[in-house]
Amino acid sequence: MSKYRKSWISEFFERRIQMSLNKKALQLFENNQYDEAILLLENVVKAERTVQSLNNLAFMYLYEEEDVNRAKPLLEE
Repeated sequence: MSKYRKSWISEFFERRIQMSLNKKALQLFENNQYDEAILLLENVVKAERTVQSLNNLAFMYLYEEEDVNRAKPLLEE
């Protein structure tokens, strides 16, 4: 398998996993499991800083913790 193809396949699956973890965090949030949702998203952001995960985490900081100081840098990225 070529290096390019392997790279593309790996990237595809990494993005799918990220999307699934973001979705799981939102489900936790909707079920009022705020601490678990925030912790999951913090770990997702540590692994890869995507627009989706940064926005979701910023939203949770603002909505649940009312912490503008933590949310603003994420939104500015």
